This record gives sequence, structure tokens and C-alpha cells, in this order.
Amino acid sequence: MESGQFTAAQELNSDTIASLEKENIRLYQNFYVEEAFSPNKVLRIYQNRTSINLPSLFQGRLPKKADEIAIAQNMAAANHQRIGDTIKLAGNSFKIVGFFSVPDYSSLLKNRSDLVMDTGYFGIALVSASGFRTFDPASLKYCYSYHTQEKLSASQAHEKLNTLTKIVHQSTAVTDGVTRFDNKCITYVMDDMGGDVPMMITLMTLILISISFVVTMQARTLIEDEAPVIGTLLASGYTKKELLFHYLCIPLSLTILASALGNLLAYTKVYHLFSALYYNSFSLPPFTPVFSLRAFILTTVIPVSIMFFVNLLMLSLKLNLTPLRFLRKEFVKQKNRKTLSLEKLGFVHRFRIRVLLDNKLNILTLFLGLFLANVMLIFGLSFKPIFHKYTDDIQKEMKYNYITLIKSPQPVQEDAKKAVVAKLDLDSLGKEISFYGMESGSKYESSAHIRRLAPGEVAVSRGFSRKYQLKTGSRIQVKIPYTSRSEKLKIAVIMEDVHAVEVYLPLKHLNRLLGKDPSYYNAYFSDTKLSLNKDLLITEIDRAGLSKYMDHFLDSFQSVSTTLLVVSLCFYLILLYVLSKLILDKSRTDISYLKIFGFQTGEISRIYIASVRNAVILYLLLLMPLLDIFTKKLIQISFRKLDAYIEASIPFYMYLIAFVLGIAVYVLVQFLQAGKISRLNMAENLKEVSG
Repeated sequence: MESGQFTAAQELNSDTIASLEKENIRLYQNFYVEEAFSPNKVLRIYQNRTSINLPSLFQGRLPKKADEIAIAQNMAAANHQRIGDTIKLAGNSFKIVGFFSVPDYSSLLKNRSDLVMDTGYFGIALVSASGFRTFDPASLKYCYSYHTQEKLSASQAHEKLNTLTKIVHQSTAVTDGVTRFDNKCITYVMDDMGGDVPMMITLMTLILISISFVVTMQARTLIEDEAPVIGTLLASGYTKKELLFHYLCIPLSLTILASALGNLLAYTKVYHLFSALYYNSFSLPPFTPVFSLRAFILTTVIPVSIMFFVNLLMLSLKLNLTPLRFLRKEFVKQKNRKTLSLEKLGFVHRFRIRVLLDNKLNILTLFLGLFLANVMLIFGLSFKPIFHKYTDDIQKEMKYNYITLIKSPQPVQEDAKKAVVAKLDLDSLGKEISFYGMESGSKYESSAHIRRLAPGEVAVSRGFSRKYQLKTGSRIQVKIPYTSRSEKLKIAVIMEDVHAVEVYLPLKHLNRLLGKDPSYYNAYFSDTKLSLNKDLLITEIDRAGLSKYMDHFLDSFQSVSTTLLVVSLCFYLILLYVLSKLILDKSRTDISYLKIFGFQTGEISRIYIASVRNAVILYLLLLMPLLDIFTKKLIQISFRKLDAYIEASIPFYMYLIAFVLGIAVYVLVQFLQAGKISRLNMAENLKEVSG
């Protein structure tokens, strides 16, 4: 894989190439053209690669003839293309002969500054040398990839790129340059996983702890049911360790069995499901699962350890009683404490409150589990509305419909405003940020008063100030490209109506920073599409296209959202069912007495099941503020590595949906438990009481 790349305005001559290779690098041509194959769908087309950034084939083969083409795997999948299909590019027909991925485009970003991949509308393709010659030479982009002879750190790689671009500048302009460390087309997938994996590990660990407590509650209930037997065994000479081993054996055995089964399924079948989540968004090489010690520790060793220690702690405390107290079923020491007075309440209400008080540990465990289940539920439900709001904000804050980047100036209509667009490294933040030098009279004057800014002052967006926690008067240090110098800039204005992470200043001030002529510009901001020579056009940003790209990204993300939704609802159902079952099992004798006294199944359900239901409803309502804070924090953590500031503004109706889904799950549990109450055998339960 390349160490870096740069794009020159013209093809490099042999002398420049020789000078570059003296810098202990190997230089490779990586020229490309961009062609549309249907409205709004673009392919970036390269010649077959033989030396660097080599392709990995999924299906078929690489092109050999002039009319053959291979396409990036996930773009082909998004557009339902197959081997043998024909697409038309620049007036010529090409037959699809293969699907592939390449390491320098693991994320198919048309522009490295793009927030999300657009696999349905942008992709890369490979053609043969003869096929590449069929495209218009005027459309050619002179991209060069290079590989350093020695391994470099990120800072050393930046210095190397600066050295190379200085050499190129002696013969032609450099329109773009990036190291492997800063190339989002390469690093985006690892950054994304770097946020996803820790977050999901934390969430799954909390869920596992909740399940451990549920299992412990089951064991505690079983101990209470078998207390006379345990007391007899202890009096007969059995030790606490033997009994502890007995009650630990079942949950531990089930956990080990589940972990083994989970590993078996994961390495044979289920990995397809989860790898597909990434293949929908990223252009990754063919995946073959191999045993991972880290994955084994995370999915087997840690879960078994958590289950063991939680159960060991809780059961040790429960078994720390004398044989006599087990025989008498005295699990709590009697203390002279004031009891809760419920005389003013009716019988049914008193009974319901006593049920809750007798099962307070079960209820607390239920509340912890419901909290985690709701976090997952709202987390999965909220992604679409959050990204849609972000897209709407970006579209509204764009003062112009089109931003057009050009190689060299050319005459355009009067309404277009000249600008300089540059990516500058911030030494103080270690990030590359978009800087916009605006011509006087632009629409950005109303929100930033850019022309009033003094040299050394900048206006920053709301997104910039929020993401990096900076305010008016703060200073940022900018590294000047292709030089070794830096300059400090003062934040004079915060543009509250701009959510993107951007910096604005007068055109002549940015040109001074870049060492350009005061009248230099490389972009137009306009409300209408400009008619420009294709060979002078670098790229075009379209306001209307933003929502289209985001919609496609969210469609590819739908599988992740659905998985979270299913997991959270299943966890919800299992948790409610198991804990309500524990409450009913603990109350079998009382339920039998109620039946003898003439209470019907529906009335008993209202006492036992409805009491928990009411507690759950009240808890969920009271939980909303804490849930809102915790979920927003979790979402902010997951978005931290994105080069954007996305506010985690969760619509109220998402909490309403989560609440309704939770109640719906509980209604299902109530129906199942009502059937269990109706089938309860009074005679058998009362025989156990009488011995």
C-alpha cells in the first residue's frame, strides 16, 4: 500500500521524477478519469495496477481487453450489477468482468472531506491500458502514489510529503496531497471500528453483568425454595463450599456451553451477518475468519469470569447462614424497625405494594436491565433522525447551491463569488480543517462579517467551536503547507448558523497565509451550475446532492440499526419474562391461597403482574431525563472520530416509540405469565408447605 499520494496540475517530466526518487521513495503513476455511467453516479477509473495498491478480487477477473472493466465490489452490489453486464462510459460500452477492492479505497469517498461513504453513487473501476486510452486526455487527473523505503511516523510522513511537493512545485502546481495517515479513504474504516468496538464492548459487558444478576436472582430464589433441604445437608456435615459448587455449576456450565456454541457459530456461519454490516459501507478485501485470541478473551474468558464472580459473590452471601436459619427459612435478621403502614389502603393495593417490597432485589435488577435495553433501543432508533437533521442543517447553512473547485481561473457569470478553499493542519489539534477565503460581498458577510476581520483573525463555525471546545478569543496554530512554518490565528467570530467544521477569513488573508498572490483563487461559490472546461474542473459540491448521499448511507446503515433494535427487544423480552417468572415462582404459595379465597386468574394477574407493570411504567417515565443524558453521551462518543460535529439531538417521539415498544413487550410477557397462573396446581404447592 502507498505511503502517500499527490496530484499535479500537469504530468511530471523525467527530471522532476528523478529528483523525487532521490528522496528515497518509489514513485508510481496512478492517473485516473471520472465518468458518469448514469445520472449522479460516477466512476473514478484507473488503469490496471501492477506495482502498488494492488486489487483483491471477489469475483471474475481483471480487464484484459479495451472494452472490459472491473468495478468496486460494494458499489456493484449497491447498484445490483453482475458479471457480464454492460455499462456506458464516455460514449463507449464496457463489459463488467470482475469485482474487486483496493487498499487505498477501503472507504469509497469521492472527496476525503466527505462525512460518509456514497457507495451507491461513487465508486472506482479498473480498465486495461488500451481501455484507459479511450478516455479524453483532457479529463485526466495526474495522481502519483509513492512508497517510502523506510518506515515513517505520522509527523515524518508529513515532512516527507512537504519535501516532495516542494520539488513538484518547481515544475507544476500541486492540487492535492495526503499521507497514508491522513487519507480518510484508507483510515476511515479503522477510525470507525476504533469507535464502534470499544462502545459495543462496553455495552455488551453491561448487558452481561445484568444477565449475571438475573441468573443470580434465579439461584437465590432456588436456594430460598430449597432452604429446608440445604439446612438438613449442612446439619448432616456438607460444607458451604460443596453447596456453593453445586449452585455455581449450572450457571457456569450454561455460560461455558453458550460461549463454545457462540464461537462455533461465529466462526462457521454467523460471521457472514456481521461482516455484511461492514461490506455494505466499506470496500474491504474478501474476509476469511481466523482464530483470534483477543476475540476469544472478550467473548469467552471475560463472560465466564463475570458470571463466575458475580454468582460467587451473591451466592456466598446467601449461603452464609446457619443450618437452623435455613430450616426456619429465616433469610433476613429480624430487627426492631418501623414497618411501612398501609392500613389506609385497600387489600389489593396493600398486596401489590408488599409484592414489590418482597421482590425489591428482582425489581432493581429489572430496572438496571431496562435502562440498558432502552439505551440500545433509542441508540438504534435515533441514528436516522440525527443524520437527517445534520444533513438538513448543512443544506440550510450553505449560502450557495454550488461550490466549484478549479485548477486555474476562467471567466464565469457575474453571480459567482471567488474563493480560496484549502485544507490546513492545526498543530494544536492535530487535525486537518477546511479553510475558506471569501471574496468581499459574499453571502457569508451577514453571519461572520468576514471583511471586518483583521490579519491573524478568523471566523469559525459553531461545529468547529463545539467539537474542539474553543470560544471567542481562543487561538489556534496553523501549519502552512509546503513550508516548515506555523502561524497562530485568533478566533474573532463564531458563526452560530454553520454546523460544519470550517474556518472562514477574507480571501487576501488566506492567500497571505498560503504565500499566494492576493488575487489568487481556486474556487467559485454560485447559485447556478457553472459551465466550465472539464479539464480545468477539480470537483463540484452540490447542495441538493448532500441529502441524496446521506439517504444512501443511511440505507446501508439500516442493517446495523435493525440489529440493535432486535437485540434490545430480545433482551427486553427475556429480562421481563425471567424476572416476572421469578416473582411468580417465589409467590406460588400466596397465589394458591388467593385462589382458595376465590380470586380469579385475572384478579391475581392484576395483583402480581400489574404491580410490576405499574412499577415499570413509572420507572420508564422517571428514567427519561437520565436516559436522554446517557444516550446522547454514548452517541457523541461514537461520533467523536468523525471529522464533523453532529449534535445528538434525539427527537422526543423516539423516546415515545421506545416507551410504546417496551410496554408492548410487557403486554406479551403479561399474557404468557397469566397463562402460567391459570395452570398453577394449588394442591401440589400447598402439599409442599405442609410437608
